[in-house]
Amino acid sequence: MGRHRWLVTLTYLAPFCLFVAVYAPRVGHGFIQDDYVWILQSTSHGIADLADLFRSDNGFYRPVVALTFAANEWMFGAEPLGYGLTNVLLAGLCALAIGRLGVAFGLPRGAATLAAAMWLLNFHGIRMAVLWVSGRTALVLTLAAVLSATALVRGRGAVSIAWLVVALFAKEEAVLLPIILLGWLAFLQPWRGKASWILWIGGAFAAEWVYLTARAMTDAMLPGTAPSFYRFVFNPIAVAENIVSYADRVATFPVLLTLLLWAILGRPGMFADSRTRTMIRCAALWVVGAFGLTVFLPTRSDLYACLPAVGTCLIAAAVCGHFWKTSAATARSRALVVTLGLCIILGPVYHLRTERWVSTAELATTTLADLERETASLQDGAHVVITDDRSQRINLGSAFGTLLNEAYALKTGRRLNLWIEPPPPNIDAAGLEPPCATCVDLRLGLTEGRLQQTTRLSHLK
Repeated sequence: MGRHRWLVTLTYLAPFCLFVAVYAPRVGHGFIQDDYVWILQSTSHGIADLADLFRSDNGFYRPVVALTFAANEWMFGAEPLGYGLTNVLLAGLCALAIGRLGVAFGLPRGAATLAAAMWLLNFHGIRMAVLWVSGRTALVLTLAAVLSATALVRGRGAVSIAWLVVALFAKEEAVLLPIILLGWLAFLQPWRGKASWILWIGGAFAAEWVYLTARAMTDAMLPGTAPSFYRFVFNPIAVAENIVSYADRVATFPVLLTLLLWAILGRPGMFADSRTRTMIRCAALWVVGAFGLTVFLPTRSDLYACLPAVGTCLIAAAVCGHFWKTSAATARSRALVVTLGLCIILGPVYHLRTERWVSTAELATTTLADLERETASLQDGAHVVITDDRSQRINLGSAFGTLLNEAYALKTGRRLNLWIEPPPPNIDAAGLEPPCATCVDLRLGLTEGRLQQTTRLSHLK
């Protein structure tokens, strides 16, 4: 009996230890693309600056996320490690919140822990959300949305509204969250005589109105004015392709793990009590509602899978929990051993999947160091053209996008006119134009991941 208890404890801990072992050493190698704008525009010197975050935008209106960047900048300056570890912490808090939501629904603690572990180790979404500092937008949204849902299930309406407000001001995908949770109310509670739920509905939609009003006072992107890659498309073929792609991202891993446990536990039959069926209906509504906006966007992103994956993981955990209850003790021990072995075997796989993001961050860091050295003698406002090496998958375009000037300003505190040749995609949307042929003060080239000087005008020698 003692050995079985130790095996259970090890199996519970293994997924979370795997997550920390993979991601903690891989974060903090540098910033990528949007990170630079978040840090520059979220820098705060007092309460007034923090309040301004709710009255401004950087193309997106996500003031709660901006607050987390302001806190990181205050604590760590421009050193990326602290920002990366913050993302690791946020992902861990999301997993903890998902486990608590499962328990609130009545799942056994083992099944609730499985839901948290499946979300944390999903092959899609989490990697990008953790390793790309700007990916914390999905983590903050998921954390606040799950905490709001948990409070609702536990009957804490005021707490639910408070977390709903945080979710709304974290990311625009939360605008459908009141609709989702309204559906949960219909599943969870009879309507008549429930004045507290009527108050919740009023509070939820008041929060939505406040958010939309505050957002309208900024220049944040709207579907009708956003760049083409952020405008809604209603082409049936494109939407169908998005549905298939996102179904793979949020469901493949939980389904495969569920089938594996079903086989190991003796292929038990399906049956669920009314409480579990209610939870499954709520989780299914969560998946559909969480994709209610992003499925119509032409640009697909793993980040869009983080919030909906909560629902698929809860459904899979409920099914696995039923399998567990109806299985024999020997089959349970076998399942624990296999799960523990999977965590060990898959460790290198998760590590390899981080390589792209780590290499991109490292290229950004070395490029900025080289650029600072090569431009030290140039005056502010000088024009520098850098030839990118597009033969490599990891290049300046993937590291900086259209934000090399902002990256240089964050690194050095100075402003130059930097241009990458060939220009990155979406350069027109950024409003940038190449310097004239006679305006260039310095030309650099990227060779084997390092910047080297190719041309410098004689009057600057």
